[in-house]
Amino acid sequence: MKKPGLKVLDSIVKRAHYLANQMIFMANHRDDKEKGDPKVGGHSSASSSAIHITGALHLLVKSGFDHIANKPHASPADHAYNYLLDNLLDADNQKLSLDDANIAMSKLRAYSQNGEAVFQSYHSAYDPDRHNFFPSGTVGIPPVKAGYLAHAYRYAKEHGYEVPDAHFWAIMGDSEFREGSLFEAVPDFAEREIGNLTWILDYNRQSLDGHRITNKKIMEGTDDSRVERTMKANGWEVIQVRHGKFRMEMFKKKGGAIFQQWLEEDLEDYELQALLLLKDAKTLFTRVKDHHKEISEFLDNVSAEDFIKALHDFGGHDIEQLVDAFEKSKLDPRRPTMIIVHTLKGWNLRMAAQQGNHSALPTDDEMLELRQATGLDKETEFARFDENSEEGKFLKERGEELYQQILVQDELKAKNEQN
Repeated sequence: MKKPGLKVLDSIVKRAHYLANQMIFMANHRDDKEKGDPKVGGHSSASSSAIHITGALHLLVKSGFDHIANKPHASPADHAYNYLLDNLLDADNQKLSLDDANIAMSKLRAYSQNGEAVFQSYHSAYDPDRHNFFPSGTVGIPPVKAGYLAHAYRYAKEHGYEVPDAHFWAIMGDSEFREGSLFEAVPDFAEREIGNLTWILDYNRQSLDGHRITNKKIMEGTDDSRVERTMKANGWEVIQVRHGKFRMEMFKKKGGAIFQQWLEEDLEDYELQALLLLKDAKTLFTRVKDHHKEISEFLDNVSAEDFIKALHDFGGHDIEQLVDAFEKSKLDPRRPTMIIVHTLKGWNLRMAAQQGNHSALPTDDEMLELRQATGLDKETEFARFDENSEEGKFLKERGEELYQQILVQDELKAKNEQN
């Protein structure tokens, strides 16, 4: 299948971003929602943080045989892509009609009244895109389950069963990586040579409703450095996806190498988050010039507008670089991989990098702006791309490819169960 151009991919990602946020927005503004009702999962800021990570997997990297454990708070991002790919399925793995799919998208954390498909707060075995997704309500457990299932697949294959060539992906938050269950499994997966396993860290430097503050002096670096050292010490391959292509072009300017070092080693995560909150380019530029003389040579050779653009250009929102990293993680058949993906929590939303954004929602007018920016009229809540558009043609071909693999896996499962 021909890979689409970046313009088409960006268009699809922006539509998925809107759809995920629309699901969350509607779930939190239901007419029957009462005070004291449980919190609705699928947080806008967390889903936006992971929107390019999930996009790279769904659109270009994973197969229908692969398994995914996504961080609980980003499940609507997966739902949005599966909706666009026309892979929302009923209990018999038949595709939902467009009307039923639209109803399901409007039913995040709603109760099914007449058997219609709905989505749970987090990934569930009852969701219409449940195929090869790990239920993810328990933070820190799904990535471990992914590793042991990857091991089971290899065991079955080496003992004569017909097993598809599957890879196992687990997306987790940077705070989730401090869960004890993960650290118990890390050396085990390397020692057992589980090379068909990739963990992806959505490194947005925020934990629930606050900015992460790590002891940089004692920990000898920011938290991504700690994670990298930990994984390498336990036998894992580690890939850092830090910078977007615009940043990397800026590194070629005079003083650019010092700017890169400043971003990677010198600037603390907490201060970076504070700088991201400054929306006016000139104010930000002046503030950094006054307080960071170490990169003055670089600042003397760039504009305020280019500097603020570079500061926001995280590699985790560059889908082409993510695809390269994900494909690289599959090359070694005997070594698991950790990919540390640097992202912006609340990407493309007004709440980006703000404290408290984990529980925040876009406003009515912001949702309308997002809807119209992706080409939908103000009355359309959910829609796929026109089937004659470049996006529509690609999504149809890609979605059908994945769907046929799902059906093949069902046949293999039935065959193995009979044996």
